Amino acid sequence: MKAIKRILWPTDFSDEARRALPLVNGFASHFSAEVDVLHVLPSAPAMASMVGHAAPAMTAYITSMDEHARKTISEVVENEIESGIPVSSSVGIGSPAHEITHYAREHGIDLIVLSTNGETGLARLVMGSVAEKVVRLAPCPVLTVPPRPE
Repeated sequence: MKAIKRILWPTDFSDEARRALPLVNGFASHFSAEVDVLHVLPSAPAMASMVGHAAPAMTAYITSMDEHARKTISEVVENEIESGIPVSSSVGIGSPAHEITHYAREHGIDLIVLSTNGETGLARLVMGSVAEKVVRLAPCPVLTVPPRPE
């Protein structure tokens, strides 16, 4: 069995995403692994077609979102990742499932730990499941944390 040296925790900073943190901390401590924290900003499909005065406003908005994401990652790392665990962080832009699996491939991730949001029915059909796509596309094992029972 391949050693677990790098664990990826993709997060949208929601309470659901934070459900994975006890497992991330536990695995990282047990295996002396590094944790990579990844937040993916939504892409702006219209951005490519914007011209004129709208493009600078969109660029400023994306920059603001990126700065906020980086600040939030720092807070999460400081307050919720156990001390002594080495942490890297990154902010991506695009489709969450694609960015997560691309990051895992590019950074030699050994395990992805992410929460599911429990969407079912029409919402899942329309939106798709990020966790499901990651499981199908990931280059490494994926541990999914289900929603808490009510």
